[in-house]
Amino acid sequence: MIDKSMSLPVDAIMMDIEDGVAPEAKETSRKQIAASLDQLTARMKENPGLRTPARYVRINAVGHERMHADLDSVVRPGLEGLAVPKVDSPEQVKIVEKILDEREPKMGMPKGGVRLLCALESPRGLFNAFAIASSSPRVIGLMFGAEDYARELNLPLRREGEATDLIYGRSHLVNAAAAAHIQSVDGVWPNFQDTEGLRKFALQARRLGFSGMSLIHPAQIDLVNEAFTPTAEELDYCRRVIQAFDDARARGEGAIAFGGQLLDMPIVDRARQMVALAEFLGAK
Repeated sequence: MIDKSMSLPVDAIMMDIEDGVAPEAKETSRKQIAASLDQLTARMKENPGLRTPARYVRINAVGHERMHADLDSVVRPGLEGLAVPKVDSPEQVKIVEKILDEREPKMGMPKGGVRLLCALESPRGLFNAFAIASSSPRVIGLMFGAEDYARELNLPLRREGEATDLIYGRSHLVNAAAAAHIQSVDGVWPNFQDTEGLRKFALQARRLGFSGMSLIHPAQIDLVNEAFTPTAEELDYCRRVIQAFDDARARGEGAIAFGGQLLDMPIVDRARQMVALAEFLGAK
């Protein structure tokens, strides 16, 4: 599964040692992940042009006795980041940061190279979201841990509609991440057979401002990628907004109207960002 994931059309893969692995299989998981990273590093030395999704490992929670064994095994060349679960405070981030600062040089890795994706999975974590997001230059993003969060709020077991009961928590995380100028990654849609539910949830995630979404099955990849990729209609509108704005400015006009609305810099900037994102993704 790890080998196959290296060629999937996703931005990143998350190899797991936490909740997806039974306690008696933790050590096996560490060894398999370490071996996969070593094999990949060797292949990349032979073929410098080899590209894979970003390689992250989800370790056990900070403070858990297993965390140190996780870091001893997986912090090695080939690792690009850690998904740190159940983060409630910036102090937890500092603990991981200190261990990485010490281990990277020992492993011949560039200092500061391993990035952190912090999963917020509790009300306490959400209230500390900005402090966590800005606690270390290693923090590249916040990820919403929907299932643990829902458990603490005693929400219904089955999600209904677009999981509207999670909108406050998700929106709070997005705003904290944006304030710290880092990524925001939405939680999973757990029923990989419910494609319509996934499609609506992913579109809502994009509308809430998330920069991406985590998923649990290859069958979900295309729908999530589609939801976060600007459509041809969106791009056409953005380009016409930009052109109308540039033409009006060239004529020396102050107030600029387009399609029944006045255009100002924030609107035009958003249009430019959308076009830049589409070009990066190869959308047309």
